[in-house]
Amino acid sequence: MSANTDPRVMLFACNWCLPFTPEEEAALPEGTGLMRTLCTGRIHPSYVLEAFSSGADGVLIAACAEDQCHYQKGNVTVQASARRAAELLRLLGVDEGRFELRFFPPGRGDEVMEALAAFREKVAALGPAELGPLPEEVEA
Repeated sequence: MSANTDPRVMLFACNWCLPFTPEEEAALPEGTGLMRTLCTGRIHPSYVLEAFSSGADGVLIAACAEDQCHYQKGNVTVQASARRAAELLRLLGVDEGRFELRFFPPGRGDEVMEALAAFREKVAALGPAELGPLPEEVEA
């Protein structure tokens, strides 16, 4: 974490349901990266791992609410990817509180910002993230 103890957080957000205006993006807290995705259903678990290996202390995925997905099932697909990412992070020794998948109604950037603030507080309390070594044996 930086000298002012702000956590480094990566926010993946659906570009259709939760488009960020330039003003909203500029208002993101320091240490927050934003990755707009055409659909959160396209987020592969490796993207979450890459965020952590690149120095993120936490990752938050902001997906569309049920029945609100532009691509119809992206908000369902992301759930399977998030479960796999969480399992991989667990194997690497990353605290489960550092990764969240949340669902939001279209256009509710205010709710995303509130969730992001709460998530950042939780991640800050956990301190800097450290990936552990890969286990010798991984269950298939």
